[in-house]
Amino acid sequence: MNLRRFTEVARQSFARTATRPLTWVLIVLLALMAWSMSVQGGVMIQSGDSDTGGEKVWITSEFAVSAKTAMLVFLLYGFFVAVAAGMVVIQDDEDKVGELLHSTSLSTREYIWGKWLGVVACFFLVLGLHMAFFAFGAHVIAGADRAELIGPFVVSNYLRPAMIFGVPFIVFMAGLSFGLGTWTRKAIPVFFLPTALMLSCVYFFWEWEPPWLPMDNPKVAQLLACLDPSGYRWLNETWLKVDRGVQFYNHQQVALDLGFTLSRVIMIACGLATVHLAERRFAKTLRGTRGVKSIMPQGGEPDAVPKEERHGPVPHKPLSELGMKSRIPGLLTGIIEIMRTEVSGLLRQPGFYLFVPLILLLTIDSMYNSGPFGTPMLSTSGQLAAACFGSLTLMVGLLLLFYTVESLEREKSRGLAPIYYAAPVRGASILFGKAFANSVVGVVILFGAFVGNVILLLIQGKTPIELRPFVLIWGLLIVPTYFVWSAFVMAVYGVTRNRYTCYAVSLGCLVLTGYLANEEKLNWAIDWPLWGSAVSWSDLGPFELDRSAWILNRLLFLSVGVALTAFAVKMFPRREMDPSSVLLRCRPKSVGRAALRFSPYLIVPCVLFGWLLHLINAGPGGEAMKKKGKDYWRKNLAIWRDEKKPSIAELE
Repeated sequence: MNLRRFTEVARQSFARTATRPLTWVLIVLLALMAWSMSVQGGVMIQSGDSDTGGEKVWITSEFAVSAKTAMLVFLLYGFFVAVAAGMVVIQDDEDKVGELLHSTSLSTREYIWGKWLGVVACFFLVLGLHMAFFAFGAHVIAGADRAELIGPFVVSNYLRPAMIFGVPFIVFMAGLSFGLGTWTRKAIPVFFLPTALMLSCVYFFWEWEPPWLPMDNPKVAQLLACLDPSGYRWLNETWLKVDRGVQFYNHQQVALDLGFTLSRVIMIACGLATVHLAERRFAKTLRGTRGVKSIMPQGGEPDAVPKEERHGPVPHKPLSELGMKSRIPGLLTGIIEIMRTEVSGLLRQPGFYLFVPLILLLTIDSMYNSGPFGTPMLSTSGQLAAACFGSLTLMVGLLLLFYTVESLEREKSRGLAPIYYAAPVRGASILFGKAFANSVVGVVILFGAFVGNVILLLIQGKTPIELRPFVLIWGLLIVPTYFVWSAFVMAVYGVTRNRYTCYAVSLGCLVLTGYLANEEKLNWAIDWPLWGSAVSWSDLGPFELDRSAWILNRLLFLSVGVALTAFAVKMFPRREMDPSSVLLRCRPKSVGRAALRFSPYLIVPCVLFGWLLHLINAGPGGEAMKKKGKDYWRKNLAIWRDEKKPSIAELE
């Protein structure tokens, strides 16, 4: 290995990763999270009862920083690291620089390890900035009202959590995604890897305690804690679940046991081993080293084989016998042809068969409900359909995001965009065809979840199987969510014309929606995935209390989906735009004319949005009812204001 070439490859990889918009989105997100946790509140270890003015656990202690680092590194870094590391070889193939690079004296070992090390070094720097943001927010920005939560500045309180929980996960995720991208040369498996890992931890590793496992056995509990790649379960089970006192958490370090230390070492070893296997795989497929069968006899020359023996007799027929015709396809014909082509390619992708069963497994696991003492509870069709709603919305939405963006990017990455976009097919046909083909993924997952529910009801054998709840909940509530989400992704891609920017904006929208739902700040007018309003089912009367709100909400976002689809068709990048054309389109006259032509699509969403806002303000939680409640208590207090206060007359 030549050290100079290896260093140059690593430097170029580091610079490219550091200048990507996706990396800066992560840095800005980490800065905002650090400010929010330091100034407005964050992860605090509950110890004792400090409500009466006693000493509180510092948010700058090593235990508090470790809890924040374990959660945020796993939840935020996973996707960004996977994209940056897993797309290295794929991006070079798409940029057509592989032929140029590998025609030089650059070895595969220098190329693979240099590229991977540059990405990892960039995210190590991001991790350092992450810890610096936390320290700056806590010790500099935090006000006097939070002084009792801030302890003295100790470098090890930030350095040790980063080394224990951050570094092993970054190496593990970067190695795994790099190997997956190099082996498959497909973007979908790379993008969905962190999602599958996150879902596995949320549903299994973090709080999974099945009744059939002897959780009172320390070895079983230790095994589950060590299998968690984030390390949060180990930290919680070992140090946080049993209160050890404020003084302990404020002044002691996080002590590591042998099992957890080995799990961290194994994670790093797995990441490095995966990169080594990727390098060997890449070396075998480079420069024609994979064997290709030859039709020439051994030791023979190409001209020694007669043409008839090599290719067989060539038939001579006039072109008129082929019956070829040429005509411009209509909208429906174009949609059907694009959809047929996309579906045939979709069914051949390995990610389809890898991640669809995983989603079904996680969804079906959420159906099991248990009562007191682990006793099984009887479930109806409606209750099972409602229980799967959140999982199906989130997981299929993420999968639709990946498949939609990659389907829009496919022609460009394969060098077919000039021919494909010059074909006489309408832009609406291309977008609708791709959207309908990607919806096959959602249909397959919904059907699989339905089959799983039916099997569960048959095993239970107590309640009847009803189709109506699945049609109402999954058909009328989930399908509009998929539609508006796919339209939003296509519109964002049409505006940004960049794969990674589209991912950043779309994932930012999902994170913001999840945050608002967790803070209970979503209302019927903005709750597009129906996360804030818990979907529940009653066999006595489906959606009886909020039926009008459900209907208006779904109609609103169906109309929003139509408007976003029309906008996506208008912005779909079938032609490369030069700066002068962009400036011409940004003139006030051009913008006003385009807005006027687009205004008919906005009439229905605006009317439904205003209607829902009026109902919300007039409802139980609206401003009008809040004012009536205040007026009631104001009158109630006025009645008793001048009355004589009761007192004790006699005490025995």
